[in-house]
Amino acid sequence: YNLIMCFNETYNLLKEAANRRIIVEVKLLKFMNEFNNPQEDVNLVASEAIKKESPIENTISQEINKVSKNDVTEQKNLGNETKRYKINPEMKKKRVNNTFAGASKILKNIALEKWNDINNYLIDSYYMEVAGLLKDCILSVVSSKNMIIVSKYDAVIDKAYSEFSKLEDLIEKIYQDKYQVVFLNEEEFKTEVNNFKLHKDDENYYVYQEEEEEFLTLDDKLVEKTGEVCYGSLVDKAINIFGRDNIEIE
Repeated sequence: YNLIMCFNETYNLLKEAANRRIIVEVKLLKFMNEFNNPQEDVNLVASEAIKKESPIENTISQEINKVSKNDVTEQKNLGNETKRYKINPEMKKKRVNNTFAGASKILKNIALEKWNDINNYLIDSYYMEVAGLLKDCILSVVSSKNMIIVSKYDAVIDKAYSEFSKLEDLIEKIYQDKYQVVFLNEEEFKTEVNNFKLHKDDENYYVYQEEEEEFLTLDDKLVEKTGEVCYGSLVDKAINIFGRDNIEIE
């Protein structure tokens, strides 16, 4: 997942890069170094590694500076723009119910035929991030107006909800129709499938229900900021499990 995000960032740099190969190499070295040597100066390591194999040092220096400046900008944008959303549990339950209420294998198969159109947006500067998220998911249940999308990674689901408006726009763009979308992890989906099997013969169990309230609401109170960086639910989960005094955020 982190590697995919790395490539998404790299794509925007390639448009203005004098030497695209160097940009890719620098980003990959930076990516590997962050996981293997988190305490070292990432840009210095990348620079020294490439200089040993390439004679065009001036070009390398320029490209590394571009990467560095871009990373700083991305971090500032994260602090200024990243928002945390809270899911309304009742509306989530209704959305799952409504999907199963009108679920159809025919509708799912039709939807799956267009699902691969997501690939066309992986290089789109506006939609590529949410397209990458959807590629990590499975379209599992479809009705005429609802979709259940499943991911085994909670981090993907968290990110999808943080970009939910853009994600819904992309789905509407692909299908030329608006769908009410809900994300479930594998465990949640397994529970819902078992529940469906138990009640599939009961015509009164899955009945369509209107959503009277907002599905997602902005939850500013739960956003934690350190400097300019805004952290989402993964950090919050770690704090909840281990306690704030035992967590070091880098």
